[in-house]
Amino acid sequence: MSATEIIAELPKLSSRERRRILNRLLELDDEAEMIEVHRHCADETFQMLDALEAEDAQNSPSLGEVLLRHAGKAVGLPEDMAAQHDHYLHGTPKR
Repeated sequence: MSATEIIAELPKLSSRERRRILNRLLELDDEAEMIEVHRHCADETFQMLDALEAEDAQNSPSLGEVLLRHAGKAVGLPEDMAAQHDHYLHGTPKR
């Protein structure tokens, strides 16, 4: 049914029925307004999270920097551990 058809039928309704229609239209407007408020809040929250993530990315060390902190600190390993790690870890023949 089109809006024109609905409007044409309104005069045939009782005042009680028209009041029910009006109340429902107001409810729908309230729901639409509430949805828009929630959408706006969500957008603001996502923008704040994006800004926090960008700030963290600038202040956090990279994976390479974290790994370099541990480079050369292992003790008690064979001298050829780096070159022969497959042999020591997996038991493959030395190269």
